[in-house]
Amino acid sequence: AEVHLRRELEAHGVPQDALVFTNKFANDEHIRVKGAASVLLDTLEYNAHVSGLDALWAGLPLVTRAGSHMARRCGASFLLALGITETLARTADEYVAVAEAVSKDRGKLESIRRKVVSGRYNGGLFDTKAWVAGFQRALTAMWEVRVASPDHRRQIVLRPLVGVL
Repeated sequence: AEVHLRRELEAHGVPQDALVFTNKFANDEHIRVKGAASVLLDTLEYNAHVSGLDALWAGLPLVTRAGSHMARRCGASFLLALGITETLARTADEYVAVAEAVSKDRGKLESIRRKVVSGRYNGGLFDTKAWVAGFQRALTAMWEVRVASPDHRRQIVLRPLVGVL
C-alpha cells in the first residue's frame, strides 16, 4: 500500500514527506502522533471508526462524507455529535472542495481544530455518562414495548435525525 500511495502522491504533485508511515505505538503516543497531523481525510467505503475517534480525541479535524450505510456514516455521526458540520460533505465534489479549503486556509483549519478540542469535553461524542443514560432509556423503551404488546416487532425510534444529512 505504501508504494501505491507514494506513487499517487507524486502523480498529484504532493511532497513525499506529506505522508508518514510509522510502526505501532502505545495508545497515549498514538494519540499524540495523530494530533501532529493537519487533518484526517476519511474514506467513503468504510469510514474511520475507531481511528476517527482517536483522531478527534487528539484534536485532529476530520473531513468526511456521509454515505448510504452505517459503515459509511460513522464519520458523519462523529462530527454531528461534536456539532461540527464544516467538514461534513454530502457529495464527492463537496468532499474535495472541503478538503482543499481546509488544506489552503490555516485559519479555517485552526478554527475547526479548536471546535474539535472543545467538543471533547462539551459535545456528546465523548460523554460516556450521557451515552449510558441514553442506552438505558433505549433498553427500557424496548422492554416496555415487548411487555405491552404481543406484537413486539414494532419499530422503536428515539430522537430521529430527520433532515440532518
